[in-house]
Amino acid sequence: MAKTSEQMCAFCGKKAGGDVGGLHNTTDNSILAHYDCLIFSPQVITTESDDEPEFDISSVLAEIKRGKKMKCSYCKQPGATIGCDIKRCHKHTIMYVWKKTKELETASDMSSIVRNIKI
Repeated sequence: MAKTSEQMCAFCGKKAGGDVGGLHNTTDNSILAHYDCLIFSPQVITTESDDEPEFDISSVLAEIKRGKKMKCSYCKQPGATIGCDIKRCHKHTIMYVWKKTKELETASDMSSIVRNIKI
């Protein structure tokens, strides 16, 4: 296995640290990804666990494959699995880019986005 400093998220391609957080390994050690990249990718299936959600590996692999075909509307890089919550909007983004764009919005804009998130 590669050194920790060389490991990257299977979704966004970023290393651990900073505002993207640490990398998490799947239970079978086959996939390394940021928690937010996993949890916010809409086609990743989660199951309940005592401590943290567990991720269905086949759905994670399918979502990584889907993301490689989708480019971020902001940075134009592949891996954009996160779509806009507004149904008529067709923009997609990568989690770390989404976080950066949200830092620039006002608190009132953020509260309207939070209200629109479907759980």
